[in-house]
Amino acid sequence: MKQVFNMFYTNKLFSSAIAIIFLVSFSYGLANAQIEKGSIFLGTSTSITGGNYDLILGTNNSIGFSSSTMKSSDYEDEFSVFNFSPKLGYFITKNLVLGANMKFWVQKEDEYKTSITAVGPFARYYITDGKIVPFVEAEATFGNYKDTWESSYSDGESKEKLSIYSVGGGLAFIINKFISVDCLVGYKTISIKDSDSDDDDKMTLNNFGVVIGFTATF
Repeated sequence: MKQVFNMFYTNKLFSSAIAIIFLVSFSYGLANAQIEKGSIFLGTSTSITGGNYDLILGTNNSIGFSSSTMKSSDYEDEFSVFNFSPKLGYFITKNLVLGANMKFWVQKEDEYKTSITAVGPFARYYITDGKIVPFVEAEATFGNYKDTWESSYSDGESKEKLSIYSVGGGLAFIINKFISVDCLVGYKTISIKDSDSDDDDKMTLNNFGVVIGFTATF
């Protein structure tokens, strides 16, 4: 529950910043973005709605850091969370970008540390030109979900394989030649499997949600 609250609070702050910047920038007018062949794509986003598992696992795209302390009369606990999940791509033709997305997420709590390191391909296609541009997007990410602990009683680690597949569509609101604010509705499947297991047993989490993010093209 602490993890969910912590990640939810971080995402809300990031989402509020997106909304403020969008409203200010929109008042200065819109221009066509650079979605021509040869342009560079740089983006990140944050989940506004979706399952709690997505928050707990840190598999929602976002950039953020938070540090929290929980206290009671006989208990005190400190933990911090850092997550960084950018996308970098290249327009191979007009309106079509191919690239890579990365997910790096770490939570520390006393002697416990949980982390995700993953990378994979993504593709986005802008359907038309204009000031409000519809697009479709798909991505796949592969990596590791690892827990480590060290205390006076015991120490060790557990590692699991992580696979994430997502697909969606949305609208890009073009702020100027370089920046857009994207709103996407998507479906995501997260699979987690024990790295040391030889069988096919795995946990699968399905998530449907709305995503808002920034994109820069140059």
